[in-house]
Amino acid sequence: MKESFSITSEPPLAKIDAVLAGKIPLYAAFEPDAGRFLEAEGFPGDTLLAYGPIEARKWKVKLTGFKGKVTVEWWRTGDGELVEISDKVPAGDAKAFGDALSAHMRVLGLAQLDGSKTEFALKSVEPFAISTAG
Repeated sequence: MKESFSITSEPPLAKIDAVLAGKIPLYAAFEPDAGRFLEAEGFPGDTLLAYGPIEARKWKVKLTGFKGKVTVEWWRTGDGELVEISDKVPAGDAKAFGDALSAHMRVLGLAQLDGSKTEFALKSVEPFAISTAG
């Protein structure tokens, strides 16, 4: 089980373009919730390291023997491919879910990634700097 936190925000593309052009700071593209967090944390300063390109797809699917739908993400970089299968379950159910999912994947002949998808991406692509100062 890995504990994680996220704020999902989809800023308008015009705001992303303005960040990339150096017209507005990064936090301004993600108002209100994620923007307030980024601004309060002083993140990321004047420069953001971006990694890419990463091609990604995401599906909700029904797996045999599992309640509801699980999320399947497929990522491809220049150096490799990754598939992540996950679901959001109550903390008390996480270990049982993870064990059952691991067993299901082994039956299918799939190997578990040693590390996270973020580590996979960081090892697979080169960073480039983007100014975030407005």
